Amino acid sequence: MVLLVTLVGLALAALVVVRFVLPGLATPERVAADFTVSSYEGDAATVCALAAPELLEPAFESLGVEDCSGLVAAAEEDSTLLPDNGPAADVEVLEVTMDGDTRTVRVSDPGGSPGVWVEVGLARVDGDWLVTSYSG
Repeated sequence: MVLLVTLVGLALAALVVVRFVLPGLATPERVAADFTVSSYEGDAATVCALAAPELLEPAFESLGVEDCSGLVAAAEEDSTLLPDNGPAADVEVLEVTMDGDTRTVRVSDPGGSPGVWVEVGLARVDGDWLVTSYSG
């Protein structure tokens, strides 16, 4: 239990750094790659920190939680929510489509499968690039 509380505390500290200390520094390509790797590796705290509210709210509602700390706790309790598939392969940005304050970024498969890609939709929210959709 102490470990879980410590992990949640660290996750929230990371969220603060990503959202408030380093605003606007992350490119859409970096956010897409980080989100893809974090999703593959089961890192709920980073996934939550990089996701836009419209992506998170349905998950919060279905899990009966109110915020990222609740999501992290739920993922710790049920590993099927965001499974850890082991270390991700190097993720490469393959294509970026731009439209105003939105981007669609295709990145290589975090599992290392040749010819397979993941599509990540992003939008600029208060100066930060956040994930709005994910096909992985």
